Amino acid sequence: LAGAPDRSSVWGGDLRYDTIMLFLRPRREALSAAISRRSERIARDGLEEAAKLREMAEAGACINASVRDSIGVRELIEHLEGKTTTEEAENQITTRTRQLARRQVRWFDNLARTLKGRAIIRVAESPADIDLTNYIHDIIEA
Repeated sequence: LAGAPDRSSVWGGDLRYDTIMLFLRPRREALSAAISRRSERIARDGLEEAAKLREMAEAGACINASVRDSIGVRELIEHLEGKTTTEEAENQITTRTRQLARRQVRWFDNLARTLKGRAIIRVAESPADIDLTNYIHDIIEA
């Protein structure tokens, strides 16, 4: 990249439209609990679907890479193949989900910083923290 112009965000420069960002950013404890519940549910309820995908792949079907590598599918297929226990699969699902959530939060934090002063930004811990009707009305009035 020597001599190449500096790269910037797609959100850099002047915005074409009035921009409003509503960022639901739960507290770490709430997010962690939700991830744990989700991972447990995937490990418990996803085995049948993972088994079908495995059978399709063994029969020569081309399984889309984004499906094959999605959180839960890879771990449950490894479990079905006897490479991991149910508990290990659930722990791996939890770990990958937490990693994804961390990347998403960082991305939105960066976006909020990039847009600061150029867009209306509202950060809330949960949807209950926002009265959307009044929030939208206030924005329209402004």
